[in-house]
Amino acid sequence: MANLVFLSKENTPLTTSEIIADALNKEHKDVMSLIKKYRSNIENFGVVTFKTKLLKRGNRNGSQEKTIAYLNEQQST
Repeated sequence: MANLVFLSKENTPLTTSEIIADALNKEHKDVMSLIKKYRSNIENFGVVTFKTKLLKRGNRNGSQEKTIAYLNEQQST
């Protein structure tokens, strides 16, 4: 299993929606759905940062975007 937490450039412990989904054996889209649904509650502990990364589509041309949420310790618990 990969590390569940990493340090940001500011030495703040963070995790991502991808890491949470992987650790819980859940679909990433389901974790993102919960983060979006409860975003106002989660943001009581700081602003949720979202980043988009490009995913290659195997043998097909083109790519797909995947949005990932970055959460601090309080937000992730």
